[in-house]
Amino acid sequence: MNELEWKVARPLVDKTPIEKFEKMIGAIMPNDYVECAVKNNAGYPVQEVFLTESGVEHVFNNLLSFDESKRMNIFKTYESARTVTGNKGLVPFASDSFGNYICFDFASGAKVVFWDHETNKIDPVCSTFTELLAKLK
Repeated sequence: MNELEWKVARPLVDKTPIEKFEKMIGAIMPNDYVECAVKNNAGYPVQEVFLTESGVEHVFNNLLSFDESKRMNIFKTYESARTVTGNKGLVPFASDSFGNYICFDFASGAKVVFWDHETNKIDPVCSTFTELLAKLK
């Protein structure tokens, strides 16, 4: 997996919060993402700009935190996204700087997509989390 530099990461002691989240969503998070999230929980990649498949540029601000005491965490964000979109298979794992999310779309085999929360538009990014990290510039 592409080794990026991450800022302000809060590594997880173990995978327990991820396993709890997986039970909540009824799906297994991709291994490459889990490996990264354990080491870089809530972290900000130094290389942050990526393009969607349609050529639109976005910013990967930070991974969502697995710390449930934080105001912005993956548990709350998933529930909020599910309520807004009605799409249980759309699982946010990172945010941009404008309230939008980078998500796994489990309806499409856990492909990575960008979800614009204002328009509710989903824009494909790539097939895997590793590919997303490789796109960051």
